[in-house]
Amino acid sequence: MSTKKRETRRDFLRKIIATSTLAGLAPFVNPLDLLAAAKNGTLPKRPLGKTGYMVGIYSLGGQATIETPGKEKESIEIINRALDLGINYIDTSAYYGRAAEGEDQLQMQGTSERYIGKVLKHRGKEVFIATKSHDRSYDGAMRHLEKSLENLQTDQIDLWQIHNVRAREIDTLDKICGDDGVLKAMQKAKDEKIVRFIGITGHEDPVVMRTLLERYPFDNALVRSEEHTSELQSHSFISYAVFCLKKKKKTHTPPPPPPTPTPPHISTLASLISSPQSITRYSIPYSRLSALFETF
Repeated sequence: MSTKKRETRRDFLRKIIATSTLAGLAPFVNPLDLLAAAKNGTLPKRPLGKTGYMVGIYSLGGQATIETPGKEKESIEIINRALDLGINYIDTSAYYGRAAEGEDQLQMQGTSERYIGKVLKHRGKEVFIATKSHDRSYDGAMRHLEKSLENLQTDQIDLWQIHNVRAREIDTLDKICGDDGVLKAMQKAKDEKIVRFIGITGHEDPVVMRTLLERYPFDNALVRSEEHTSELQSHSFISYAVFCLKKKKKTHTPPPPPPTPTPPHISTLASLISSPQSITRYSIPYSRLSALFETF
């Protein structure tokens, strides 16, 4: 790495440390790791679930600017800048595409993947790419996979996930796990090495995610700590998710609050599978991180 690039990364990491402190993430990130990162110009890394891949503690999410039609130039600049600064994990989805008022969001879907694909075409080996399908059927998920491969300009996706499993789906998980469900599509894609790993994501109730993890050994689980239910108000969503994994299905008593609760609007990627106690990484909300790359 050139001296100039190393210095640029150091400056970026110093800015990241300041942002982490302001966002309330300091209790969850080893300060020695961050200080070493600022000195060496490299992001601290954590194991990503069962994948064996070491991801930086900060990622780039494919929303905000990156999912906005008409923002291709700015998006490509953000993605390239993120990779230049050492980001090695990008999260996107077949669903991501921002529609203006009065526009059909369905027509905008895939915008994020297309912009990311324009960079992956040239720099795909530098980054771990995760995308998602929001369709719960076998056929629908397979259509999403085909389109995602085309949009991302790749013949293999690192991590393919069931997008945003909701609390209300607790009674219809057979639809996900059945012979004509999305899980069957994911198993097939993994067996055929079209995707390397499969996982689940969720915004709401960790109980439904825990139940899915008990039904199938997914490689990773992505939990976003943003939308809090009444029983989660006094403690972080991720702490509750970890607690649920360690209890029986009918147990809903919340755990004691952590010393410093995870603040709302912080996206949290947790290795809920390999070790319930292991929180692998924290990422600044998509819009804030994108803004950081835009202005740095």
